[in-house]
Amino acid sequence: MNINELYKVFTDIDFQANRLLKSKVISQDFLQQFDNRVEEVRPEIIKMDLSPEINNAFEELGRIELNLDPTLSFGQKLTNIFLFGFYKKRVKHKKRESYFRAEIMRRKLSFQHIETHLKEN
Repeated sequence: MNINELYKVFTDIDFQANRLLKSKVISQDFLQQFDNRVEEVRPEIIKMDLSPEINNAFEELGRIELNLDPTLSFGQKLTNIFLFGFYKKRVKHKKRESYFRAEIMRRKLSFQHIETHLKEN
């Protein structure tokens, strides 16, 4: 993969990340497309061996866990019992959304870091 193709991929990933972060509800289809796109490029960036810091960050990046089932604390479980199960759905949904948004932002910032690193060199 040459530098021009890499810049196009960076633009695509940035666009997809912005679209996902601005949406009210994160679509599983778009999230899966974003994750697949990042996974296509991640090994290429590791092969480029830009710096040890970047290599370590991308090796531990991994995939987004699409089927995340967040756990509830004891207090949340107790509240769920008193509210007949309505609390659990809302809290799990919020935790999933928070996790997805954090992972998307993490990947977006990682790719922006690489893009600025390549522009400097």
